[in-house]
Order: sequence, then structure tokens, then C-alpha cells
Amino acid sequence: MKMVVMLVVMKMVVVVMKVVVMMVVMKMVVVMMVVMMVVVMVVMKMVVMIVVVMMLEMKMVVMVVMKMVVMIVVVMMVVMMVVMKMVVMMVVMQMVVMMVAVMKMVIKVVVMKMMVMKVVVMKMMVKIVGNLHIEEFKMVLSGALCFRMKDSALKVLYLHNNQLLAGGLHEGKVIKGEEISVVPNRSLDASLSPVILGVQGGSQCLSCGTEKEPTLKLEPVNIMELYRSVKESKSFTFYRRDMGLTSSFESAAYPGWFLCTAPEADQPVRLTQIPEDAAWDTPWDAPITDFYFQPCD
Repeated sequence: MKMVVMLVVMKMVVVVMKVVVMMVVMKMVVVMMVVMMVVVMVVMKMVVMIVVVMMLEMKMVVMVVMKMVVMIVVVMMVVMMVVMKMVVMMVVMQMVVMMVAVMKMVIKVVVMKMMVMKVVVMKMMVKIVGNLHIEEFKMVLSGALCFRMKDSALKVLYLHNNQLLAGGLHEGKVIKGEEISVVPNRSLDASLSPVILGVQGGSQCLSCGTEKEPTLKLEPVNIMELYRSVKESKSFTFYRRDMGLTSSFESAAYPGWFLCTAPEADQPVRLTQIPEDAAWDTPWDAPITDFYFQPCD
């Protein structure tokens, strides 16, 4: 990042130097124009003196020649003024272009800094969520931690008709997202980061059920009761796996089954089975198992 900023600063210095050079060139052009005008005036004076001397002998001829000379000088002055205006306009246009280039570079630097700050903030958020590791298991929470969740496709999790869905808009309105209550399961191995997830203030918790195959559903169980219980409560527990800025959630009761969303919006959050030897190049329509955490406002 420092190297990129240095390169941008160097480009800005080069642009400023170009502007200074253009200003110097413009001043030199103006000086040359002034010198040419002085020369023309001197020539005019000399011509007038010659005409005065010759008027004694050839009045008519001298008058005609003088008029022609005056016309030529006037035309030359007009041409010089036009050229000077054109040069000034070109210099001004070049300066405007350079200033626009400088502004673009400044905007790029600002955008890059904002992107770096965003990454830093995201890492801090991941670190906050990571505090649900061993240190949190040693503490006794007075209440559940509150987060909002969205999948890696940026679809937020929200509650509709007592069902947890993932989407961005609902009935034309932007969805803020459901507040997800999170507590660790202290009965299981803390190094695996077992967590319990609840909604509606922790009055309902996500459960994988107890059937042969898991089915994700909301059960009316208070999350703090599960937290204080000495039972394993595996059906309500997920092992949170850090994936950098995102996390995945594997069912503690059904290994290999992960919390997921569908690629389409406004579909129920469910479970999907991922074998250990699964390929990395998953198809575009595969379930999404990576989630972002954002602390509640």
C-alpha cells in the first residue's frame, strides 16, 4: 500500500512540474510577443522618419508606401495578438487537464485509503467475533451477544412468518436484517468454537433436529437456558470455522452438514452436506456456506 501511495505522489509531483514548466513556457511566449511588438514599433518609427525625409522629393509615392507599411504593421500586430490569445488558451486548457488529472489521482488515493480502512474494520469485526473462542468460554455471560448475519453474496438473514430467510429486499423495502443472538456452548470443546444461534431476542434457537437427516428449524427454546445448561445441546450447536473475513457453521450433531443459503434471494436458510474431499471450484448455483458477522447497532 505504501508503494502505491508513493507512486501516486510521484505522479502528482510530475504533473505539478509539468504545470510549472507550462507556466514558464507561457511567460517566455508572452515575453517574445512583447519583444516582437517593440521591434515592430521601432521599425514603424524608422519607416516614418524615412518617409518624412523623402516627402520633400516624392510626396505622393511616399504617402502610398507609408500607408502600405502601416497596413502591414497593423496586420502583423493583429496576427500576433490572435496567436498570443491562442497560446494562452492552449496553456489554460492544458492546465485544466492537468488539474483534472491531479484531482483524479487524489480521489484514487482517498478511495484506496477508504478500502484499506474497510478491510481493517472487517478484520476488527472478525476479531470481535473471534472472541467467542476459548477466552469467552471461560467467562460467564449475563446475556447473549448480538450480531447481524449476511452471506458472502451480501444477502442479509431476516425473519418472515417465523422462518429465517436470506435476501436484500422484501416487498420493495430494504431489509436491515434479523438480530442474531449468539452464545458459546460451554459443554463442548472450546477449541472448536461451538456456538448457539437464536432469534427474537434469543427466545427461539436454530436447531438441526434429532432425525436421521438434519432439518434446520426454529424451536421455542431460550438461548440463555441452553447456555446455562449442563447438557451438550448438540442439536442447537454449530462449530464456527474461521475463513478469514467470513465464517462457516457446521452442525455439531451432524458432522459435514453446514448452515447455508440459496443463490436466489428470499429463500429459507437451510443445511447442506459438504464432503471432506469437496472440490474448490464449486458451481455458481451451489449453496452459500460463508457468512459475515456485524455487531448490532
